[in-house]
Amino acid sequence: MTPMIGSLVLGHALAWVAASSTPSAEPDTQWWAGHQVTFGSRDVPLRGRVTTRTETLVLAKARVGEDRLVLEETACAIRFSPVGSVSVSMDATRVPMHRALYELREGEYRSRSTGGWSDEDIDDDGNPGMTIEVDAPLCSGEIYVAHTATTRAWASREGNGLRGRARVLIEQRVLGASNTCLELGAKDTQETVRGPFAYVRVPDGSTCASLIDSGWPIDAES
Repeated sequence: MTPMIGSLVLGHALAWVAASSTPSAEPDTQWWAGHQVTFGSRDVPLRGRVTTRTETLVLAKARVGEDRLVLEETACAIRFSPVGSVSVSMDATRVPMHRALYELREGEYRSRSTGGWSDEDIDDDGNPGMTIEVDAPLCSGEIYVAHTATTRAWASREGNGLRGRARVLIEQRVLGASNTCLELGAKDTQETVRGPFAYVRVPDGSTCASLIDSGWPIDAES
């Protein structure tokens, strides 16, 4: 069991806070699909430094004003690329809804926010925090984590959506594990991940399932 397992979890960056003021004009309400990819790096025993990659798919209700955007985001899927022989997964649908505020400054939309959760049982499985499924040689099971993400984002309007880049400071605290080897291997971590994101307008009434089944309509890396 390698000690980096705890730091591989939740390398995504879509944690935002609610807008604190009202737009100057009545905003137009739309539905947007979002895609974000974040990259980090990690020292892995016997392999040296490797790149980590995480994809996040979200469905957002977008309130589009003259000089600001407010997105109420629901996570549809979070996909962690395996690192070495270790893979992790989680139920993205249990991640709390977040609100993202972007303000237009000097021709660019900018956002800064902090979000996450503590030791509350947010996925209602009887364990603290969020449960992460770990699949690794000789040691598989669950770890339970608290998570805080501090995000800075820069973006531009593109067609009926938004495209930009984000930098996220992720602080993760391990609350427990389902077995001893995971308790010994997982640890509290702090790391910075970066990557592109993009949103596109989708038909009103779209759902996570309908968008995934038909092929996700936006690619942040394209």
